[in-house]
Amino acid sequence: MISDIRRYLNQKISMLKDNWHKIPPEFNDEFYKYLLKTNLYRCKIVAFVLLIAAIPLLYMDYFNYLGGMWLNVVGYGLLFYSHVLLMLVMLIPLIIVPIIKPDSEYKTFLWQRACVICFLIFILIDTAIVSMADQKTSGEITAYIIGVLGVAAIVYLKPVTSLFIYLLSFVIFLAGVSQIQSNPEILTGHYINSSFLVTIGWIFSVTLYNTRLSDFLNKKRLEAYANFDYLTGCLNRRAFINRLQQEVERAKREKTTISILLVDIDFFKQINDRFGHSAGDSVLKQLIDCFNNTCRTYDFIGRFGGEEFIICLPNTTLSVASEVAERFRGIIEDTEINCDSNMISVTVSLGVAALEPTYNENIDKFISRADRAMYRAKIKRNNVCLSSY
Repeated sequence: MISDIRRYLNQKISMLKDNWHKIPPEFNDEFYKYLLKTNLYRCKIVAFVLLIAAIPLLYMDYFNYLGGMWLNVVGYGLLFYSHVLLMLVMLIPLIIVPIIKPDSEYKTFLWQRACVICFLIFILIDTAIVSMADQKTSGEITAYIIGVLGVAAIVYLKPVTSLFIYLLSFVIFLAGVSQIQSNPEILTGHYINSSFLVTIGWIFSVTLYNTRLSDFLNKKRLEAYANFDYLTGCLNRRAFINRLQQEVERAKREKTTISILLVDIDFFKQINDRFGHSAGDSVLKQLIDCFNNTCRTYDFIGRFGGEEFIICLPNTTLSVASEVAERFRGIIEDTEINCDSNMISVTVSLGVAALEPTYNENIDKFISRADRAMYRAKIKRNNVCLSSY
């Protein structure tokens, strides 16, 4: 029996190691904030339900006290204290968390996370107390087991956090039960059963956490496929338009100027025909590298067509944007791309347009002005042309 249990646990732990997911650093904050929001919402629902359930329990405790049950039934007083503790614990997510608001987002995150952890610890302690009281009557530990499995099912916890919560409550449970239960055979059974089920509860908790993390990463992967160009890694046309719309709305609110550069690679078809499509791909990637090394962190670029790119420069006037375009054109012109021992030189033509707060035009007209300026620039090649409103 013991060997079968050990084999089962080793199999489950091995499975967890094989499916362990590590979250990329760029998604770390977003994932844990999402997880905390979900956990806090679920804790509030559980607290509300248990609070409603605790009210009639205390009402019954009062009448049982008047009827002398506290004196006649051994362990009933301990059960009453567990009901009181249950009601007090329910106040953590329902009242304490909303009332106390730290002065920063990070402190709020830590405070809410600490409240969720304390809420779960006290729930497990409360169910442990109920199981201690049951040792005087039925001798069962059902309440604690329900608490262990319930916590695993309700919230998503990091493996280390869930391990800490389970171990702390488990130590308290064992200490209390060993003091109350005098039958050594029953006590040994409690040790074995509770150890096994707590381990299963932790594995269940880790499995649910990894499943949620996997779903989150898959969602981010799908968003990346939907929003980014596969070859260059920059925004695709649809994603760029959506973000540009947000920037235009923000510029109108703040009464600032926003500019765009429409970039076309000169003689790109000839590059593909002469050196092959892999050389053309290298040219496209090199253009993105030049953008990353030239522009500001809050500027962004999208692939607008085959060899056309569009760059957004928030809070930038037309004159400054033209300087950026000229600098970008010069960098591309001075850059040689090595592809299969072939040194390829390319040039670009750029059209520049600015949207002032007083301009009354939509995104399409804004881009159309930059597009017309770019086609004027392509007449001479390796040129920059400005658009007027």
